[in-house]
Amino acid sequence: MMIIENQKKLLQLARETLRTAQLAENAGYFDYLGGLEAARLPLEELDTQISPSVLETIEALIDPETGSDEVDLETGISRVLGMIEVQISMLDMGASGQSKSLIPTFTASEAGATRIFELCSEMRKIIFASTDFDEPHKIRLLNRLAAIETETKKPEGLYDVVRGGINDLGETLGKFGKDVKPLTDRMKEVVSIARKGTKEYDQLPEPEEVKQLPAPEDNKEV
Repeated sequence: MMIIENQKKLLQLARETLRTAQLAENAGYFDYLGGLEAARLPLEELDTQISPSVLETIEALIDPETGSDEVDLETGISRVLGMIEVQISMLDMGASGQSKSLIPTFTASEAGATRIFELCSEMRKIIFASTDFDEPHKIRLLNRLAAIETETKKPEGLYDVVRGGINDLGETLGKFGKDVKPLTDRMKEVVSIARKGTKEYDQLPEPEEVKQLPAPEDNKEV
């Protein structure tokens, strides 16, 4: 219980740091950048105790090579705050002894994990080559792929992290109105593989059939 409380305190510290930067009077680029850099410190202390996508998102936002502008940083803070809230909620459920029953997990077979990594690699190549999405959305999708790969390596990965990839692609489609079918089809297959490794969903029929896809010959399909 003490470990969970310490984890929550670090998450709450990061959350308050980001909120302070977000709500500062006449907040601008350097306020957001400073808030993200300050929030990174308590999160780094948590290391592998939280989803790696939280720190990966912050690092991508503050990386000079990313070229994030004021709007990117402001939007990024909101996204990181949402991720932190999820982490706090998961700790609360764990403290109450409900995490196993409320949070679906999956275990990928060796073949299933290999296929997931292949699909993530294909999607990563497509995202890098695409000129249809802006940089923040590319970062968000790439962070999602990294999180999926991390969960797949675990003995019991969080199924909702995988399933959230469909939501990310849906938001991207809504933002840009582009055909993201090459990405969506691959993400659906990833979700299907993970679903087969869950105790909560493996006896239920899938929403729709997901067929295996060949590796892309080039990146002109996006």
